[in-house]
Amino acid sequence: MNTPVHKKILYLAAALFLVYGCASTPPVEEIQMSLKPTKTVDNKQKITRVEEVIKKIEERNKTVEDSQEWLKEAYNSIKIKKLNDIPKEEYGNLKKYADNGRVYIIVHPAYYVFFQNTEILSSKKDAEVFPTENIVERFYKKRFIFDPPMKIMQQQEMLLKNFLELMSTEKKFIILILPRDYKDYLSYGYIKGLDEYARYINEATHATESMVYIESASYVQGNLLETDLNNLLALLEAVGAKTIMLGGGYVGKCLEDFYIDLIPKFGFDNLYLVPEITAISPLDLHEEWTNNLLTNDGRLNIKAATINLKQSNAYGVQRLQMKVKNLPFLFYRLKTK
Repeated sequence: MNTPVHKKILYLAAALFLVYGCASTPPVEEIQMSLKPTKTVDNKQKITRVEEVIKKIEERNKTVEDSQEWLKEAYNSIKIKKLNDIPKEEYGNLKKYADNGRVYIIVHPAYYVFFQNTEILSSKKDAEVFPTENIVERFYKKRFIFDPPMKIMQQQEMLLKNFLELMSTEKKFIILILPRDYKDYLSYGYIKGLDEYARYINEATHATESMVYIESASYVQGNLLETDLNNLLALLEAVGAKTIMLGGGYVGKCLEDFYIDLIPKFGFDNLYLVPEITAISPLDLHEEWTNNLLTNDGRLNIKAATINLKQSNAYGVQRLQMKVKNLPFLFYRLKTK
C-alpha cells in the first residue's frame, strides 16, 4: 500500500496494453525492455497511461484500503468470487475481462510467506489498530544479509503482488488457485492471528469482479478435484480462452500438478509458464541454478529466470518441460521519496 510508512524501492511493471507505477514516472529513456535493455519506450501515450494508473492505485489505497473499516472487512473473508458459487450460465459474463482470449492463472500465490515461513508477523485477532502493510509487504521489506535465496523469495513475492495489483486495477481476467482449507494449514504465527491471507488476497485483487478463485485439491497440491476441474474447463470455454499464462508456485511442485491436470483438456500449444510471476521453492534454490538469478542491484534477473525455466528438469525438480513466455511488460526500477 502506498502510505508514508510504505516508502520503498519497487520494481514495477508496465504492459504494452497497460502500465503501472507508484509515486512518479521515470524519464522515458529509463524504461527498458526487461530482455532487451537497449530498447526504450518513446510512446508518450504509454507514459500518460502510467500516470493514469498511478493515480487510480494511489487514490484507492489512500481513500479506501488504508481505512481501518476496510481493513477490518478485508480480514473477515476473501472478497473475490469463488467459481463454485457462480452459476454456469453466468460464466460468459467474465469474457469481457479476457483480452483476446488470454487468461492468467496463478497457483498458490504467496505460498512461502503464509505456509512455510515460521516467523511471527501476524497481528492478534483482538488488535485495536490494524497494520497499514500486509504480510507480504512486510516480508519483502525485511533485510536479509548474505542470504540470496531469501532475497530471491522477496523478489518473487513482490513481483507477483505488483502484478496482481496492476491487473486488478485494470480489471484483467485472472483465476487464482488457492490452497484448500488454507486457514487450517497456515504456518506458525498466523493460525491464532488475523486472517492475513484473506487480507493479502483482498488488497492484491482490490476485490475486483474480474478475478475469481478455485480451491486446489489440498493445501500441498496444485491439482483440482474433478468437479472443480470441470467447472474451470467450462469457464475457460465460456470466456473463449485461447492462451493460458501460468504463474505462482512452486516450479516442479504445485504449479506442475496443476499443469499436468490442464494439458489433457486444454492442450500444450497455448499453455505457458511465465517467469516474471513464477516462484521457486527456497528448498530448490541450489547454487547451480541461482548464481545469476539476482542482478547486482538486487532485482530478480528475468533473463536468467527465463533461461532456467526453459531447461529440462528446471531447478532439478520439474518433471515436464513447459513452454515459457514472458509478460508483455516493461520492468524498471522506481525509487519513491
